[in-house]
Amino acid sequence: MDSVSPIFKGVEIMLDGSVARTGTNYSGKFQEAHDASKASIQSRISNLESSGVKGTGKGTQTIKIKPTNERTAEYEEAMTKAARDLPPYSRKPNKPRDFEEKVVDDSTGITTYTFTSKKNGETYKVKYDKDGYPIFNSKYETSLSESYHIEPDSVQLKYLSQKL
Repeated sequence: MDSVSPIFKGVEIMLDGSVARTGTNYSGKFQEAHDASKASIQSRISNLESSGVKGTGKGTQTIKIKPTNERTAEYEEAMTKAARDLPPYSRKPNKPRDFEEKVVDDSTGITTYTFTSKKNGETYKVKYDKDGYPIFNSKYETSLSESYHIEPDSVQLKYLSQKL
């Protein structure tokens, strides 16, 4: 059975039921092009099937190696050696920048830097130990207003941080 519409075959059905031929038979041309394309595709498929490497049919599954006492001992030894060979942790301190004054006390090795805040214009003196790390000995006290007493910790901490 031909599934191409009569209008593409060049045939027109009139109101009285008669058939009038009105143009070229496009159906035949479409069918020829379709058959040629189908033959070309089938030829390529058969060429691919006949040549090339075929699979083994076995799925790709990873082989799990069961741990034995010997393998576990080798692993532990390698991890211990790797941990032993790591260099010592030595994070270098951040160097102070944009300071106005630097005072070094040779007897204790403590260096005092004087900074001026860009936000509020206040002057701060920060002491650093001989290794270059800041000495945090400052103390600041503030109180939490009663409206924040029943708030969650995150809200209270945010409020206090803003007060600082």
